[in-house]
Amino acid sequence: MDGTGDSTDMRIDMAPGGGGCGTWVRSSDGALSLVLGTIEQPPLQEASDLEGFYQASELVVEIVDGAGPAAARLKDMLGGRGRTLALRDYYPGI
Repeated sequence: MDGTGDSTDMRIDMAPGGGGCGTWVRSSDGALSLVLGTIEQPPLQEASDLEGFYQASELVVEIVDGAGPAAARLKDMLGGRGRTLALRDYYPGI
């Protein structure tokens, strides 16, 4: 599964800022976002200012706001070709 031979590379890129991991975040008002490039999550009280949280953490991420745009981004990333993506759920927002 490492891409040798004719196989597709299915390893997960967990490096900070890498494209192989992400996390869901739901703010206290119910807004859903997909954060790509880290599995680090803000506490619920900071989930409404994702840009501020990740800038303060010095993490390079891509933030996709809304369920529809997140679904479209995931389809763009994964659709039509083999790829592995690790996504972390966001329990504080439940």
